[in-house]
Amino acid sequence: MTKILVVDDEPQYGVFLKDCLAREGHEVKTATNPQDAMTCGESWQPDIIIADWMLRGQLDGLHVANSMRALYPALQTILITGYPSRELRARAKASRVFSFIEKPFSVAKVADEVRRAADAGKPKFQGEIMIVTDAGPIGKTVCGMLQAVGYTCHLTTSSEEARQLAEARESLAVVILDCVAPTLDHALLADELRQVKAGLVIVGSSEQDDAARFRELGVDKFMPRFWELEDLHELLALSTPIADRDDQLSLRKPLVGDEPQ
Repeated sequence: MTKILVVDDEPQYGVFLKDCLAREGHEVKTATNPQDAMTCGESWQPDIIIADWMLRGQLDGLHVANSMRALYPALQTILITGYPSRELRARAKASRVFSFIEKPFSVAKVADEVRRAADAGKPKFQGEIMIVTDAGPIGKTVCGMLQAVGYTCHLTTSSEEARQLAEARESLAVVILDCVAPTLDHALLADELRQVKAGLVIVGSSEQDDAARFRELGVDKFMPRFWELEDLHELLALSTPIADRDDQLSLRKPLVGDEPQ
């Protein structure tokens, strides 16, 4: 069951969406102003927020969504507006809004976007993740974020810890090297982890554009720090073998005039 917070200063819209989405099996709460929305969001921790862009007061729906995502990075945002503009679309894209719905909208449209948003937050594979970092608070935050959406995630703070965990966890599939510490030899650690477990996806992350340096270290995946949950989702989906993915290619018989590709 998905927890959804609807934020709209026109109560009839909120009630309408609540009734429709509840019939789909979701748990839904409503708020009519930014303050109530953030209070509810902080205590209830929804999975999805559906927010009207134009709310009465100084804060708009996008402000509310961004504030809540700062607390809960896995939160997905669906933004509704009757006044679409290029500027708003740019702001929504920069804020990683999952979906943008224009008024008037159909119930089927909203229900479909909710299903897509709920699926987007789910793990893209079944393996376990290990984060190697000596930046303790950041590591704990990232681990908690991944665990909140269903990943099995482990935090290690040294090369020895990382090697021991790799040997012990048969389902370990991804290692994220958070490269902030000069005390860790990332090239050596990457080699040792691959010797322990073949087929590991090893991802490097740093505040600099270190993609080329990581390739030299034998680490072929890179995410700039600080990355978003969507970045990891996308990288893991692309790193999963086609046979193990649920977005299989649809095939058809050749048509007259088709050329082999």
